[in-house]
Amino acid sequence: MTPKTAIQELATAIGLFASGDEDGAWTIVRRMAKAGPGQATLPGMPEAPEPVANHTDTVRRLFVYWQQRCNHGTAKLTPERTRAVLGRLRQGYTEAEIRKAIEGAAEAAYQNDDNGKRYDDLELICRNGTKLESFIERGVLKTGAIEVVNADASKGGVEEQITALRRKMAELRKDGRNTEYEQAAGELAKLMGKRR
Repeated sequence: MTPKTAIQELATAIGLFASGDEDGAWTIVRRMAKAGPGQATLPGMPEAPEPVANHTDTVRRLFVYWQQRCNHGTAKLTPERTRAVLGRLRQGYTEAEIRKAIEGAAEAAYQNDDNGKRYDDLELICRNGTKLESFIERGVLKTGAIEVVNADASKGGVEEQITALRRKMAELRKDGRNTEYEQAAGELAKLMGKRR
């Protein structure tokens, strides 16, 4: 591959990445890596992640679940909603965790008293990991229970610890024990790092 061709390909990959098509960008980077002699990746670039299973079906299932649980039957699966859900899946959150966040939104979403608007859009729920976890916690505080199932049995121990810690955090917050809650939040962050 000539330097000029490599630069053109790289520019195309950057454009795809900027538009939200990370899979398309990584496809080009992998193709370049295979074509280029002697180097597995481009200089200064991280290793390309292994291709994530096609999440199209997962996104659709979660969207339909959100429509039903949050009473948004006429809502459309917009690019913003799709990107938000895909972003959380790529971060390592499971379908079950996103479902729990949707349930938290259905049970305890913020509602404006003036106009009755509920803040439970799927894009908001999945905007980032912090938002997702806050909606899971809202569900825990409202219902008092959470059960997150992970299909990957090798991560089961960590997932069980995360679930137990989230339950403990819900109790601490409910009891107003803020210092202990903050300590538990630090532990949760460490555990979340182990799952990836």
